[in-house]
Amino acid sequence: MVLRTDSYFKFYTLIICANFLFLGCESNNKQHIYKKDLEAIREFLQSSGEAVTRGDIEAEVDRFTDDGIYMWPDTPSIVGRLELRKWFKQRFSKVKVELENITEEIDLCGDLAFERGKYIAHILHKGNKKEKLVKGKYINILRKQPDGSWKISRRIRNQDHR
Repeated sequence: MVLRTDSYFKFYTLIICANFLFLGCESNNKQHIYKKDLEAIREFLQSSGEAVTRGDIEAEVDRFTDDGIYMWPDTPSIVGRLELRKWFKQRFSKVKVELENITEEIDLCGDLAFERGKYIAHILHKGNKKEKLVKGKYINILRKQPDGSWKISRRIRNQDHR
């Protein structure tokens, strides 16, 4: 009888240890994926503002998902790539912008992430050559794409008036 109980004890101990080992590996794998996604998001965000500064409409539109929405101050939401393309074309025809985005916070949950930051923009109005310094804040909601890349699903910006 002792042998049998001892065998059960060893068997259950082995099962429990295997579960802890498996859970530990799963946790490590999730951490690895999280770190990899966070790195990809940071790389994506580092180039933020470059397309705007170049006036590159297609590169800026490509940063958004197909159903992307841009909530620009004092205008209706700009919904989808077609409308984004029209809006950027119209915007870039009127102004040249040197844009710097400064990430202040990133949070990641599965296939969604958000970035909160501030921006500094030097805006040159093409018609009157008048330059304006604008500062503000923004939030980007990003969605992981099937190929593992990240794109902006929703963006909202507003200007600091102080």
